[in-house]
Amino acid sequence: MSFEMPLAYRVLFGAFDLLLPIFGTYGHIFAAKDVILAGFTGAKRGPVWPPAPETRVLLDGMAGWYVALITLQIFAITTRPKDWALWQTLNLSIFFVDAFMLLGFARGLSLEGKLNDTSQWRGQDWGNIAGYAFIGLVRLAFVAGVGVQVKPGGNPLALPEEAKQGQNKALAKKKKGLSLEGKLNDTSQWRGQDWGNIAGYAFIGLVRLAFVAGVGVQVKPAGNPLAVPEEAKQGQNKAVAKKKK
Repeated sequence: MSFEMPLAYRVLFGAFDLLLPIFGTYGHIFAAKDVILAGFTGAKRGPVWPPAPETRVLLDGMAGWYVALITLQIFAITTRPKDWALWQTLNLSIFFVDAFMLLGFARGLSLEGKLNDTSQWRGQDWGNIAGYAFIGLVRLAFVAGVGVQVKPGGNPLALPEEAKQGQNKALAKKKKGLSLEGKLNDTSQWRGQDWGNIAGYAFIGLVRLAFVAGVGVQVKPAGNPLAVPEEAKQGQNKAVAKKKK
């Protein structure tokens, strides 16, 4: 199925899934203390710095997640902009990340004893909770199809509807012509053209039905368009083996 991305979703996903991840990647790697960790804790002492090794691992892992998100967004936008199933799956997956981040912020506030006392919340706390809650609801609405017009997917090899209608009209016209001539039920009066018209349209109609039903068709799963061709991979393997030798 295909769809046209509404402008509101396009703007929001562009901001939350492209611009912010770029900022997040930089922050987790190069500005973790003042940008990332400071937003996670409201303790007067500030975040623990330098971070513990396990914290550094988590920060770098989050940076990797942001890079993956940027890659997925660019791939979806450039190669599958109208693929409804892909965009649904992508946003449902990211929704779970949003939900767990929201849970993490809530647990952090709870550990600081501020979860139920919003008067102690800082601007960063409000931003974290409100931001993830908002985009999470937007993603759920998108996955549910709110404001989205989804079109049933058709066979890309099928004839346009106008062409099929034209064929049907032509066949009906031929049959009607034979009926008006009083020859429809008397094939002994049919000319060669009559046989050609009836047999030709009946034959191609049956062929189309067989094709649509998959008769004689081997359907292969779609491969990765960015994958290296098999010949190239074999060449690479030989080159590597030659170097090792």
